[in-house]
Amino acid sequence: MQPLLFRLQYVMMVWMILITSCIPASSVVSSTSAANPKSGRRLVMTLDLKPISTLDPVVPSDNSAIWTILNLYDQLFRVAKDAQSVEPDAVERYEVSDDSLTYSFVLRDGLTFSDGTPVTMDDVIFSLQRMLSSEHWGWLFPEDAVVQAVDADSFRIRLSQPNASLINNLAGFWSSIIPRESFETIGVNFWEKPIGSGPFRVKEWVRGDHITLERNPYYWGEPAYLDEVELHLVTDDNIRMLKFQAGELDVATNVPFNQVAAIDALDSASVQIAPLLSVDFIAMNASRPPLDDVNVRMALNYATDKQAIIDAVLFGFGEQATMNWPKMMFWDEQSPGYPYNLDLAREYLRKSSVTNGFEITYAYRGDSIPDAQIGVLLQEQWSQIGIDVQLEPMEATILRERLFSNDFDLVKAFNSSDVIDPSQPTASFLCRMTQPVMGVCHEGIEQLYAGSETMLAREEREAAFHEMMRMAQEWAIYIPVYYAPARTAISDRVHGFQVLPTGNFRLWEVWVEN
Repeated sequence: MQPLLFRLQYVMMVWMILITSCIPASSVVSSTSAANPKSGRRLVMTLDLKPISTLDPVVPSDNSAIWTILNLYDQLFRVAKDAQSVEPDAVERYEVSDDSLTYSFVLRDGLTFSDGTPVTMDDVIFSLQRMLSSEHWGWLFPEDAVVQAVDADSFRIRLSQPNASLINNLAGFWSSIIPRESFETIGVNFWEKPIGSGPFRVKEWVRGDHITLERNPYYWGEPAYLDEVELHLVTDDNIRMLKFQAGELDVATNVPFNQVAAIDALDSASVQIAPLLSVDFIAMNASRPPLDDVNVRMALNYATDKQAIIDAVLFGFGEQATMNWPKMMFWDEQSPGYPYNLDLAREYLRKSSVTNGFEITYAYRGDSIPDAQIGVLLQEQWSQIGIDVQLEPMEATILRERLFSNDFDLVKAFNSSDVIDPSQPTASFLCRMTQPVMGVCHEGIEQLYAGSETMLAREEREAAFHEMMRMAQEWAIYIPVYYAPARTAISDRVHGFQVLPTGNFRLWEVWVEN
């Protein structure tokens, strides 16, 4: 859902160096859908601002790969369009034992890979075992989960203790099904033109430029309307918008918010604004003085005028964030967050180890104008409490290396979710993320999260998450800034295109007029 993604692949956290801006709420529009969909035609659109890293579903952290994968493969379940529930995908139905330790699944009939071979139970078990053992996303599931085939059409997952997030997390892209025999025969080159059972298959992939998908004729569901989809990488905002206005693109993602009004004013297009399960924040290196002092971190939180940032950088569109969780399941609407309060910020600074202020560095992508603007605003805002902010632009790869090596003071990022359960974004507070990146760990949050995974009563689990959020606010290792939407330019010829709260889109439901 976003420009440069820092889903830490070895600690499984969704992070991003963000390029974004926004528009007034009155400009919210959406694409229309005609009553009689037509098959055929080709859709040409852009992906996210980062090239596809891989089409191996148990690995990626970039949205370009994730969005493509969700159109190539079947997962066991899929997130519903409103992101309030999950729907069966490869699974037709399932049952849970009375003790909630055994989940029994039945595959739907007619599952066929894009090369015409049937999906077998061996393929399903192999794919799920790869998922569970993945160093990238396997942490979302119980370590002792066991997947077993029952017969040719059914399988089960056995647990040693209940797991509240299991079904919701089986709707993630990481649960995609691949053909075992083809993968083991072809080896690593399998991912250059992978075989899946989803609505599309790969026709051509030119790394770093574009990928072309074509309709999968063997798909079990209603066939995609589109013959082909070309997904292009166009990282320059102005070039991307010029291509859209010239008719070279039917859909352009990541519309700069300072261009939304102009694009929406075109006679033959509109801009779709869609809410996302995402929150933008500033990460503070809590192991580096003076940020190792919680009073300093509190002071910076209360000295940050989020609305001023929203007005100046997002053009007034966006909502002030109160916590470092997306607005999703168990989000605490009663949390006060850190409202702008210079008096309170000064009070915390007086109690800190640096009562006379200090110098701190804000690192950001040099090619991101919005990130630079945020840095300038922080310089102005924090100077009022005696803090001198140094701006350090750098190339994205170097910035990523600095992040992974715990060599930063402040960095702009965001936390998002690919599923409806809050377990994935909660990783931003778990030791698997905070220890290697920030050198700190909160044992209280760690223990409460582990316990929450076994809580099947919704009220009990919600209360546990609210307590984690309270602990996180007192810990204050992040500055939550805003919740911002996706913005997508769509030609009036295109129908059925919708960015979902999880950031992806169902290309098989899209059709294009002649």
